[in-house]
Amino acid sequence: VMTGGGNDILIADTVKYPGSDACKDRTDAPMQKVCQDVITNAMTTAKKLMSTAADAGMRDVIYIFYPHIPGGGFGGMNPNYILDYSLPMARDLCAQAEANTSGKLRCHFIDLQPVFEGKTDWFADDGIHENALGSAAMAKEVVKLMKSKCIARPADSGCCAQ
Repeated sequence: VMTGGGNDILIADTVKYPGSDACKDRTDAPMQKVCQDVITNAMTTAKKLMSTAADAGMRDVIYIFYPHIPGGGFGGMNPNYILDYSLPMARDLCAQAEANTSGKLRCHFIDLQPVFEGKTDWFADDGIHENALGSAAMAKEVVKLMKSKCIARPADSGCCAQ
């Protein structure tokens, strides 16, 4: 189980990417080269991680992508612009994982945006991480996906006839 690199995107390395601290505040962040570079680096790193996992024998990855987060505080004033920009890239990366790993690794994508929609009370005081309610909702989504895709289920469960 991995997240979509939201912290890497929203709290980017300002030494490596000067000016990237504004990516979580600007409504035009998706058009800013520094913000695009941060996303490109996050996606490249995630692709390498999946390749490494496949080479180590992992068969499935559950890739959880960040929900829309409330503006202000640690999460920035307008964090969802850059998250929305990166969402289709993360989804595509996951969809291409099996081809990118010569069939060794399947990636299953969970988009938390619809799950968290309207649930600002599911966020911790820092404005970016989930609290106990948000964690429980995330866990429920992961378990639902694992059951539906027969991930990490015992052979006698009846779902692993593949």
